[in-house]
Amino acid sequence: MLAHERSGPVGRTPLLLIHAGIADRRMWDPVWPALTAVQDVVRLDLRGYGESTAQPVGPWSPRADVLATLDSLGIGRVHVVGCSFGAGVAVEVALERPEAVASLVLVAPGGALLTERTDELVAFFEAEGNALEAGDLDAAVEANLRAWVDGPRRGPDAVPASVRDKVGAMQRRVFDITGGWPDEVWSAERRTSPPLHRTATARSWCRPWSSPEGSTSKASGRQASTCGPASRPRAPWCGTRWPTSRRWSGR
Repeated sequence: MLAHERSGPVGRTPLLLIHAGIADRRMWDPVWPALTAVQDVVRLDLRGYGESTAQPVGPWSPRADVLATLDSLGIGRVHVVGCSFGAGVAVEVALERPEAVASLVLVAPGGALLTERTDELVAFFEAEGNALEAGDLDAAVEANLRAWVDGPRRGPDAVPASVRDKVGAMQRRVFDITGGWPDEVWSAERRTSPPLHRTATARSWCRPWSSPEGSTSKASGRQASTCGPASRPRAPWCGTRWPTSRRWSGR
């Protein structure tokens, strides 16, 4: 079971929060008190993040970890909020077990919902990869902060130092946990195939998963939410609309 916290009044369908790939469950700290005052809420650390430090043995996937955690908690149905990489995991969970997902909220969707490799994204991968090859974790963290927190059109001075410090600490934690994992761990990871952007793209607003207008995806053979094209607004605290990359291994 993944490391997690659960708080709030029970009785209604719980809310599940899945963090971004540059963070862990602490990213929800600013909204946690308000949410748990009125709702049963679960926030977790995906494997390799925060306090979920166990190295996987054999085939594994983030979505399977999330579903196993829900099973252990005795939760059969949830509302899911996923941010960036976590949004991709949220959609994978819904595709794997659609009856368990009451609704989906995808914030700056990334991860498995990535649709293209932009020049900026390629530059980030190169900067992070070069830093890690050199064993410079500080530079690797900074590459992530420049890409995902500052964004391509503003500098570090435009972001509160407290935000950069907190995100930097969470990202460094990922490197510290997974840095010693062998290549076999990543080759054993079971990813969604075909790519999820065939059913829900990073450039779409998605209606609730339980929408009666839901369509059946030929790619997945499962019910998918009805999506319509729309331009996504930029959150004031987020410097970029890019999806979050895989962990430092480049996967």
